[in-house]
Amino acid sequence: MTNVLRNDNIDLVVSGWIKPRRDLDLDAIERALHPDAVLSSDGWHINLTGIELQSAGDLVMLGLHSADLTSMAGVRIDGQVYVVFTIADGVIVRIHECRTREEALELLGPG
Repeated sequence: MTNVLRNDNIDLVVSGWIKPRRDLDLDAIERALHPDAVLSSDGWHINLTGIELQSAGDLVMLGLHSADLTSMAGVRIDGQVYVVFTIADGVIVRIHECRTREEALELLGPG
């Protein structure tokens, strides 16, 4: 049976970022990241109430929702943060955190 719900870039974000961060599997994260990947992440240890994934070409947006998310880089946020991953050649080459969904969607470009 063919898997009709396949998106390689979303699969990479789930298997190479979301799950390994939950499991504290640094080896899996290292395999998913390009050695020169650009990161802007403070790291999270939060209880999630929801996630959102959306892809556009080589970009994947991850929305994280949690009452634990109250600030980012010293700026107040209201329980959500959005992360845009840039994928190239099967690895994550850039991770950009956004304070709002609108900012993340702007990075994704026209859909």
